[in-house]
Amino acid sequence: MTIEFRGKKYKQSGRENEGSNSYTTADKYKVNVDIKMSNFASSDGTNASDGNIHKLTKWKLFKVLLLRLAIGFIFLVISLIIQGFFMLYSESYYKRYTTPLSDRIHNLFENPPEWISYKLTNNLIALLSITFVHLILSNSVFLSMAIVCRFLYMLVFFYLLRGVLIYVTSLPATLETCVPLESGNFAFNLLQVIRININLLNLCSDLIISGHSFSTTIFLLFALFYMNNVVLKTLISFLCCLIYAFIIIGFIHYTSDVLLGFIFGIFIFTFYHLMLDISAQYYIFNKLFEIKIISNRKNVQAKPFFLRCFLTRVFIKIIPFLEGLNYSIDYAISKNADLSTFCICEDFAMGSMPATACSSQESSKLNKICVNYSDHLFHSYAGDGTMNFLLFKFLKRIKMD
Repeated sequence: MTIEFRGKKYKQSGRENEGSNSYTTADKYKVNVDIKMSNFASSDGTNASDGNIHKLTKWKLFKVLLLRLAIGFIFLVISLIIQGFFMLYSESYYKRYTTPLSDRIHNLFENPPEWISYKLTNNLIALLSITFVHLILSNSVFLSMAIVCRFLYMLVFFYLLRGVLIYVTSLPATLETCVPLESGNFAFNLLQVIRININLLNLCSDLIISGHSFSTTIFLLFALFYMNNVVLKTLISFLCCLIYAFIIIGFIHYTSDVLLGFIFGIFIFTFYHLMLDISAQYYIFNKLFEIKIISNRKNVQAKPFFLRCFLTRVFIKIIPFLEGLNYSIDYAISKNADLSTFCICEDFAMGSMPATACSSQESSKLNKICVNYSDHLFHSYAGDGTMNFLLFKFLKRIKMD
């Protein structure tokens, strides 16, 4: 396929694996596009022309994602233990009968209402978590495991950050009568940490950035971004607002802690998913095209801002490893993929590879190239918001096999 539009003189030879293909123009650009699935690179960085990408079966993909899921749970346990020790050591600096900070909302109530308790808030968050379970059960097993991995790693980052903040700064408890926990040797402290994480013990210094508010916000964002049901989104949003109000009115956290939990939840969720999108698009486009940046200065090359930031470069490399993103994309474009348990592409025959991942055609607009980008590639890591319940279809296949 050849696409032309007016431009300046430019000459460049094709890649070595493209044979004799080259393009030279005087007053026009000429772009030769020859996309072959066999020329894609596989998820481990090797060329897929040897068939590696097409040898990736649903069982191999399942094992890869299951391993990533197990690693995520291990990291979560480690982060909870680290946060627990930080909180326990912070308790040793806390002094009883410290005057609580002045809070505008708390000032409206002399004491928290008796019917609003810590247990009630936990029960409401547990009820909210059912919506997350519903999200997991209503998608394919591959996307569901990736979603759980994302949830776990967002919690890991938050718990580590929160543990450090709680240790370096001890805020006065919302109630003056709060009694700090005792600490002892390592074994005793470890037991205390376990009790803290299963909600058998409450701490006085467990305040900076509300964990209840953060988890509520994460559940809310998963519902808003991964579901298309407007009624369900509305009910979840109302429940989240109720939880935020109970956390503040029940004197469980200061209002600023709840707001910070909300802000941190939005930031961490948004940042992770932006990096996820960039990683996916970067991987897909490097499969489809050979991308080169031509420098206009000798030995100096300008870079986009997201590549100038060390943190984003690290995340682009880490995220595919954390949740097996590249493997999911490889399976989505593999000619041997069983799409009946992967996604619901209605335009393609069951169990066959999508006809076109990316195609080009003549545009109706002058000097434009029309590129058709199949939304099937988004099914591999983002889904389409529908409730397809392919997870149960996958489990049924296991019994049949």
